[in-house]
Amino acid sequence: MFDGRSFGLSIGDVSGKGVPAALLMARLSGEARVSMLTQPDVATAITHLNEQLMQANLEDRYVTLSAAVIDPKTHRIELVSAGHLSPWVFRYATKALEKVFQDDTGDFPVGWVPGHVYTAYPIDLAPGDSVVVYTDGIEDAQPASGERFTQDGVMRTVASAAAGHDFVSARELGARIVQAVQTHVGSHPQFDDIALVCFGRVNARPEEPPDTDERPTIDRG
Repeated sequence: MFDGRSFGLSIGDVSGKGVPAALLMARLSGEARVSMLTQPDVATAITHLNEQLMQANLEDRYVTLSAAVIDPKTHRIELVSAGHLSPWVFRYATKALEKVFQDDTGDFPVGWVPGHVYTAYPIDLAPGDSVVVYTDGIEDAQPASGERFTQDGVMRTVASAAAGHDFVSARELGARIVQAVQTHVGSHPQFDDIALVCFGRVNARPEEPPDTDERPTIDRG
């Protein structure tokens, strides 16, 4: 799939907990990498990965997954959402946080439906835009009182980070979300795994020449 300039990422969450779930995630990591490297596009890669897991006869096990291929030259992302929480796009021009998939869109989790053909959704990033992807441990984080952080907590945190600032990097957005979750939970023990990936297009300021380097230039949080 990769032509020397594009690169990919994936973030997933296995059903269940403990050693069986950890073993499945270890297997998934290797097979996802092979699928992404050998298939012509991200949708075909996840379709192939689904068939590999179905053949393994995992019974009631499945994986929610967000997978993307990023082209830093065209600033386009091809994104597959396999039953995973929707990624968000923070738009620099409007300071707005956009949900990529609504609750009734996206595809089935990987390892759930045999023969399912996955589709990719294109996202174009303007200068300063960022993408935020995470597992449900972010939204489900809760203190002793049981009040979940929820997607509203993510939206409030990003809005607060953007208020009064001309530019907020993907790294800063990620750091703010992690800090907000930690503050929300307090000293209550974490009960679910948390993974968060933030990346974006660098904002070229008016006094600076545009970046002509075709290599990836993204912030990670």
